[in-house]
Amino acid sequence: MRRAALPVAVVLSVWFCLSAVAVDRDARMIDTIRLEYGELNDADLIGLKIWGENALLPERGPWAILFGGRICELSGEAAEDGDLWNIFLGIKYYIFPETSAVLQATYGEVDWHRSYDVRGVEMQLVHRFLPAEEPMSPFVRGAAGLKERGRFGDPVEPDEDKDGVQFEVGAGIDFQSNEELSFVFEAALIEGENLHGEIDISDGWILSFGMKYHWFR
Repeated sequence: MRRAALPVAVVLSVWFCLSAVAVDRDARMIDTIRLEYGELNDADLIGLKIWGENALLPERGPWAILFGGRICELSGEAAEDGDLWNIFLGIKYYIFPETSAVLQATYGEVDWHRSYDVRGVEMQLVHRFLPAEEPMSPFVRGAAGLKERGRFGDPVEPDEDKDGVQFEVGAGIDFQSNEELSFVFEAALIEGENLHGEIDISDGWILSFGMKYHWFR
């Protein structure tokens, strides 16, 4: 019985991978702009994130490349207003038609109370409960990553280098306005090790509203 089940499992796995598309709705590319508001341990956050998602192959396939950036303003009683920014590059793979995994590298800078660079790597999983082609497509998202603090190209004090893990879980819904345009609402919780020193901006929650445009072949 087990021997018979193995070929069936292999065939189903191959079929799922071949039936998955590199980008939602079988688009060639997706551009997304997202507004964010959040409350962290010692700061409020307002941000803007812009990124693109492009199929690696012209034909149907499970691979896509991600690239983009984010800029945020931080405010709180502990220090004057500051900001953070980062850029990222990643690769996306559809495990199943509604389930995808992303591995991405990030680099950025925090300038609030103290200034330092942050680089890291993150793994993310997203699962849709309904296909992206549906009028409403709810989803859940989970991420885990490793971040390192330092000063790129500058001498570093003994206590400046620091690294830690960060986790994020979120849930949201994708509303399809038409074939090309959709709007996305998401709520997320983040939890991680404090890299900022006396002021902690590693834990909290973030609400976001995004607009996605799908470019077709």
